[in-house]
Amino acid sequence: MLESRKIPSLLKEINFNREHSFAGVIRDPFTITFSQDKKTVGFNLQGFVPRARFNWRTPFSKYRFYLAIAQLSDLVWYEKDKRYIPIVDDFRGLTKCQMTNWMVNNMELVDILMEVSFDQPALTQPGTMVLVALCIEMSAGNTSGCAYIMPGNGTGGIVECYS
Repeated sequence: MLESRKIPSLLKEINFNREHSFAGVIRDPFTITFSQDKKTVGFNLQGFVPRARFNWRTPFSKYRFYLAIAQLSDLVWYEKDKRYIPIVDDFRGLTKCQMTNWMVNNMELVDILMEVSFDQPALTQPGTMVLVALCIEMSAGNTSGCAYIMPGNGTGGIVECYS
């Protein structure tokens, strides 16, 4: 059985960009909160100065954050089917994502506050956990009024787990 809720520290080592680990790009302290009703996750980064605090090799003019939450079930390996299957019967994972508007990469102080909520409370079934992922996307400029995004111009990671 794969009980991921019992090893949250290993999950928090997962990064979504091999060349740019999330922890290496955002060096400022931030907080992640989970509401008592098990529906809402918050992200708070106060007094952020993007041009001075982002650790990114290539120039970019704008950036935005994504905050994603997902409820997952522990899994069990079924040899007959050669696959993992959720231990929770009829499991339907909950997933929600929120993103900021594009922000300018400059020297001005920015407070970034985000919330994302499930439609119903999470963790109501034993054997489940909630993952919180935080991602950043960078834009090198605009093309026809739309942000121009190069592949690999962003990073993310699992920043918190609740069970």
